[in-house]
Amino acid sequence: MTKQFIPMMNLDALNEEQKQQYYIDVCQHFDIPHNLNLLGYFRMDSGDGGTHLVLYAKKGATDIIRDRLQINTVSLTSEQIGDALVYTATGRNEKGRTEIAVGAADIKGKVGKALTDAIMTAQTRATRRMTLAFGGGGLLDESEVQQGVTVNINSASQPINQIAQTPIPVPNATKPKDITPPPTVEQLEAQKILAKMDPTKLAEAAGETFTPEAGLTAMAPLTVVFAEPVKKRRKRQEVNLEFDLGAPTEPIIKADTVLAEIAASQQAAQTASGQNEPVKTPELVAIVTEIITAPPETKPVSELVKQPDIPPAKPAPLPGAPTSEQLKEYRQRLTKYTDDILPKAGMVPSVGLGGPTVKTRLYAMQRFKVTDIRLMTVDNWTEFFQFLDNSSPEIVIDTIDKAVQ
Repeated sequence: MTKQFIPMMNLDALNEEQKQQYYIDVCQHFDIPHNLNLLGYFRMDSGDGGTHLVLYAKKGATDIIRDRLQINTVSLTSEQIGDALVYTATGRNEKGRTEIAVGAADIKGKVGKALTDAIMTAQTRATRRMTLAFGGGGLLDESEVQQGVTVNINSASQPINQIAQTPIPVPNATKPKDITPPPTVEQLEAQKILAKMDPTKLAEAAGETFTPEAGLTAMAPLTVVFAEPVKKRRKRQEVNLEFDLGAPTEPIIKADTVLAEIAASQQAAQTASGQNEPVKTPELVAIVTEIITAPPETKPVSELVKQPDIPPAKPAPLPGAPTSEQLKEYRQRLTKYTDDILPKAGMVPSVGLGGPTVKTRLYAMQRFKVTDIRLMTVDNWTEFFQFLDNSSPEIVIDTIDKAVQ
């Protein structure tokens, strides 16, 4: 153990760097590896409405101290004092030094499992406090810091009206003021006109039957609201695009006229060149007739314009993405930090951001440049948990708060 270690009582005066160094000094004093995260900072109630910062040892820390100092429990006795069960533990190390410590737990009204848990808690507190007494340094046990914590109304067993007194509303003695706006001139005129109308006709116009009551001499003013006429929608006409142009009954251009024009043109050319041979046109006549009289090829519009079948695109798998089982395990490990480790170390909600869960997820998304933690790869999760496991909770809290602010 380091002989130069001096315990500090006022830890609230330390900054983040000094708290980290003090954490390492305490670990060296008790010969505990500081990278195992076996110590932690916690804010305890001062009893006067305030809180103060303390350093406490977890279960693994007392096991290491007991093993390295060769501490043996000489005796362990119990007694009931009032509503408390008190255990007294006596221990001796290899040098013959003896320490005595007590541990207590409230057992009032407890039965079954609650009673057995209280007995084990009292015994554990006694043995752990006895172990820490050999090292000195004013280090508290984990079970001690869980006693005086600020009540969380979300998980409190007591009714809220017993935790914080409900304010009693004071009746207002001021006379209430009528804020109803006075009727307009148009409203008054309309009420006068309606009062003069026959109630039977008004009922018929509204589709109802008027039955006058005995002693009814005048009709109370009514307010008539005229409904807007319902607009009828025009029925859509279906247009059939499947049509066939069909074949013409006769050629648009007559074959005889075209052939006559071709023959006249050839005859003029022969006369100009001095040729007297007759023009041979039977083959030409057949070709022109076939071209002009052939019906055009038609197809339905649905065959001419056909939309291709495009299969829906499947999202490409994210390279290195964890399986559903791995993602479930990652979330469970992360919940342990956000719901237990970091809040006990002093992580509190930030205005405009949220609590430890939201801030931790925001930090992870910023660190690995993703829009959702579900997009983090296996390598990202491995690196993230290495940071959480190998750093003290105070360093983790400080790093997250600086990154997301």
